[in-house]
Amino acid sequence: MELDAQRLRSRAVRVARHPRTRKIAVWTVAIVAGIGILLGLITPPLIRGKLARELSAKLHREVSIEQLRINPYAMTVAIRGFVIKERQSESPAVSFDELFANLEFQSLFRLAPVLKELRLTRPYIKLVRNEDRKYNFQDLIDEFTARPSEPGPTPGFSLNNIQITDGQIEFDDRPENTKHEISALKIGIPFISSLPAHTDIKVRPEFYAVINGAPLHIVGDTKPFKDTHESVVSFNIDKLEIAKYLEYSPVALNFTMPSGQLGGKLTATFRTSTNQSPVLSITGDLGLKQLEMRQAGGAPLLKMRLSKF
Repeated sequence: MELDAQRLRSRAVRVARHPRTRKIAVWTVAIVAGIGILLGLITPPLIRGKLARELSAKLHREVSIEQLRINPYAMTVAIRGFVIKERQSESPAVSFDELFANLEFQSLFRLAPVLKELRLTRPYIKLVRNEDRKYNFQDLIDEFTARPSEPGPTPGFSLNNIQITDGQIEFDDRPENTKHEISALKIGIPFISSLPAHTDIKVRPEFYAVINGAPLHIVGDTKPFKDTHESVVSFNIDKLEIAKYLEYSPVALNFTMPSGQLGGKLTATFRTSTNQSPVLSITGDLGLKQLEMRQAGGAPLLKMRLSKF
C-alpha cells in the first residue's frame, strides 16, 4: 500500500515537472488573469456609459453613474454614485451612494439572478405632488400603465440578505401645503425568492425610520433550532383610513371611496433549513369596516359594515 502511494507521488511529481504541464499551467493562469482584467478593468467603464445613456433615454431624465465595479472572481457588482435628475431641473430626484450585489455561482446555470447579498446604501427619493395632484414622475407612471401586460410565467429570481441603510424620502405635498420626511431608513429582509435556492441567511427582518421626527423600529424575533432558522415579524393595523390614502393614488381610479377602514394583524415568517428551500409565509387576518364605494359618476357600487378575510 505504501509502495503504491509512493509510486503515485513520484508520478505526480514527474507530471508536474513536465514542460507541457508547466506550459498548460502558465496559459491557464494567463487566461484567468486576462478575463479578470477584461471584466474588472476594461469592461466596466464601457458598460457604465452605455447604461447611463440608455437609462436617460428610457426615463426622459439625465442619469449619471460615477463608478461601476465588477469582480468576476468574487462574482460581485457595485454601482456607485447613481443619480437621476428631475426632468427639467438639475436637482436629484433619485440617488444612492452604492448598490452592491453578490451573485451565487448557480445564477449561471439557472439563467436567473440568485443573489447571496443585495445591499443599498444611502438611497434618496424626492416625491412631489403638484397643484394638479400629479407627481413629478407622472409621465413614467402613465407610460408604464399604458403598456399592455404580457402574459407569461413569473420570472425566476432569488434575492437574499437584502439590506437598505441610511435611506431618505422627501415628500412635498403642494396641494396640502405640507412636507413629509422619512430619514435614517433601515430595512432588513432575509430573502425574497421564486426559486428553490439554498443560501446562508444572515439578515433578520427589521424596519427602522424616523418619520417626521418620530422614530419607528420593528425587529423580527429569531428562533434558531438545530436544523432550521426562523425569523418572525408581526404587524398590527388599526383603523387605517383607506379613503384618505386613495387620494394619493398616482393612477386614475374609476371609483371613489367615501369611507372605509382597514384593520387586523399579519405575521411574516422567514424559515430556512438545511434540507429544504427557504420559505416565506404570511398569516393573519384583515378586516374592513364601514366600507362604501361608488362609481366615478356617483352611483352606489359597494357598501358593507364589516368584512373579515
